Amino acid sequence: ATRPRVACQAGRLGAPKTSLRHYEVKKIARPNVTAEVVRETRGNLNLSRGVFARQLGVSPRTLEKWEQGAAKPNDPAATLILLVRKYPDTLGRLSMLFAETR
Repeated sequence: ATRPRVACQAGRLGAPKTSLRHYEVKKIARPNVTAEVVRETRGNLNLSRGVFARQLGVSPRTLEKWEQGAAKPNDPAATLILLVRKYPDTLGRLSMLFAETR
């Protein structure tokens, strides 16, 4: 295998730009979120299914399927659930961020 090469190109404001053409990205493990993890996370936050679903950007039915193990969250949703589990203020921070962009 070739060694990663990092080449800098002038980007916006003269900052270096790293591109995939010049940089090898390490593959990260896919998040593993079980139905139990989803249920426990919502329970720890003391949120209803509807509120938690809205904050995650999914329907209550989708969240219900995740909690019952009938479906699994996709990678971005699973990552968000794990972030919220470890850092409960994540949802509040996201809502503030989205409020600023309106």
